[in-house]
Amino acid sequence: MKVVAVIASILLLMPMGYIEHECNSQEEKIINKIAREIEIPPGSDYYVHFDSENLTLEGKSVNPFANDLSDVVKEALARSPVWIQRDLARQFKDIENPEDYADLILGVEKKYVDEIAFSIAGSPLGNVAPKEVIFDNARFIYENDEWIKYADIIDYDDGNDYY
Repeated sequence: MKVVAVIASILLLMPMGYIEHECNSQEEKIINKIAREIEIPPGSDYYVHFDSENLTLEGKSVNPFANDLSDVVKEALARSPVWIQRDLARQFKDIENPEDYADLILGVEKKYVDEIAFSIAGSPLGNVAPKEVIFDNARFIYENDEWIKYADIIDYDDGNDYY
């Protein structure tokens, strides 16, 4: 378990007028000091809101967006581009057979993953096309690329993300 001092976060969030580096004269003084120590369990998130008008902190635990998903679905999310993961997780929570779509993402060549993840995430919530249709659409994008002279597919892989 990690023990996190939220004071560092607060210092970054507070307007500069509330923070003074040193008290060099009798006129300068610290207006307020807020500190809170919390325990954040592994794999969880915590939200901190600083109210600058009332000089108060409000914290609350937040469930990670992949919470309550199976391990296979989490693997598929991890293989998908970072920019689409949150929307993809939301879709996985609303479809009846998320493992089938996760297997599709896990079983294709890397170049198809972003197109497939985007197609699943961009579908109406809870109403995703059959996985065979999604795979065929991604595959045909690359097959038709050689015949389309006015556009080219350019894939980027920076080591952490692929798009």
